[in-house]
Amino acid sequence: MNTKQIDATNIPLPENLEALPEQSTNVPVNSIDEENKTVDIRAKGSFPADVLSNLNHEERPFYVDGIRCHSIEGFLQSLKMPDRQMQIQSCKRSGAIARECGQEFSLQWRITQMLYWQGGTYARDSEEYQQLVRKAFRARFDHSERYREALRATKGYTLLHTYGCDDPTQTILTTQEFLTILNELRDLLEPITS
Repeated sequence: MNTKQIDATNIPLPENLEALPEQSTNVPVNSIDEENKTVDIRAKGSFPADVLSNLNHEERPFYVDGIRCHSIEGFLQSLKMPDRQMQIQSCKRSGAIARECGQEFSLQWRITQMLYWQGGTYARDSEEYQQLVRKAFRARFDHSERYREALRATKGYTLLHTYGCDDPTQTILTTQEFLTILNELRDLLEPITS
């Protein structure tokens, strides 16, 4: 892949991540289609779709390489930031706030197709990057009973994410990557016994 290299030390960092607006709350929409046996994962969906959303705030944080995370979105957005301290701050975010934290880095990573995590640099199309993202999802899965409960509630349903993007050069996690990871985690669950 031919990508333009950029000196990461010249990428501007936000002045204050704390100053971002609070996430708005809306009434959940039904994201379960009983007739077609599908669940459309969305932040403002009903259970279990809302819990499975990357924007969902985890009351009990999970840890990726010792870094405290409150949402998958906060972790994913942190990957756009070359600065370790900015990554740590991003991982504390959830919802729209987390998404907004990474927006000013979106152009840079799309040009370079490079992402960062705690001193490492990852090509977006690399297996190492895929493993890092899977590690974060697995950490959330391992640390959140509510997340496992939500996955368990989708057994027998096809997972959808109609809001997502399919172009890996434009998003840090495609719809297909997201759904594949969720299906892999769901397969790890023990069957419910009566």
